[in-house]
Amino acid sequence: MPLPVFDKKESIPPGFEDEYEEREGKWHPIDRTIKLQGALDEERTKREAAEKLVKKAAKDAADAQAKRDAAAAGMTEEQLKKIYDSIEANVRAEYEPKIAEAEKRRDTAQLARLMQQKVQIDRALAGR
Repeated sequence: MPLPVFDKKESIPPGFEDEYEEREGKWHPIDRTIKLQGALDEERTKREAAEKLVKKAAKDAADAQAKRDAAAAGMTEEQLKKIYDSIEANVRAEYEPKIAEAEKRRDTAQLARLMQQKVQIDRALAGR
């Protein structure tokens, strides 16, 4: 329910005067949600950028470790790439449709479970 608009400042209930501003000759409630929404959007953007950096750093670290392990086992980088490409394709084929469906339904519990499973698989692959 929207807050009322008053014709005169004197009509505003005591204690609520600071919550109103004059516009077009009437006293309207101050809309603080615009600033809050902007701040929220900015924080979301920063968080998403940070998450991307963390994922990239984790992938780079896992790739470096896998290359060291492959070199120690006598595998070439090309053989390792084929193995990883195959594993990645299988994981994407299995989880991306499920994740997309959960996002469509905004099913956060299922999305969290699927993302956790994917993280566990990624960690297992990185630990090989």
